[in-house]
Amino acid sequence: MWPWGHLAVGYLLYSISTHALLRRPPTGRGAIALAVATQFPDLVDKPLAWTLAIIPGRSLGHSFFFVGPLLLVGMMIAGRYGQPEVGAAWVIGYLSHLFTDVFSPLSILEMDVSLGFLFWPLVPVPMTTHGGFLETILYYLNESIAYIFTPIGVLFVISQIVPLFVMMVVWIYDGCPGKDVITNRLSSGHSG
Repeated sequence: MWPWGHLAVGYLLYSISTHALLRRPPTGRGAIALAVATQFPDLVDKPLAWTLAIIPGRSLGHSFFFVGPLLLVGMMIAGRYGQPEVGAAWVIGYLSHLFTDVFSPLSILEMDVSLGFLFWPLVPVPMTTHGGFLETILYYLNESIAYIFTPIGVLFVISQIVPLFVMMVVWIYDGCPGKDVITNRLSSGHSG
């Protein structure tokens, strides 16, 4: 799944959970934690796989053996600072990433649902590198561009754009949580 697909699914789950359980929209800090968490598995694995070629692209950051302790630490840190919702957002974002990697529209459309990476290193995962970091990005970009012009590729693109559009509408409805935190951080950085 593309990064914005992970973000869209994660934010929608987070917003629904917050509205259902707390009867209010998400907080700004929670939304930022959620956004980072939806990308975190790939931020761990892709550089290690594509730059150093020491682990597969879906391994360490996607494995329950790493994820479990990481989620607990995140929740403990958030709790320590009196921000349990931030901890919950971290968990929702991270687990939604794993869920969408397993059940991504592409996997379902191509009938290639795989769970093995969730149990790495007990279950081997193939290495997928195409040179260095930049070469691998260019490879996947080229493959994606060619793929989106196929019938199944069009369905995949729609499956990425629709949740993103819905997420943007919900985010605006929620009052754009996180925007104020980033704006305040940027403006305080320029004034000092």
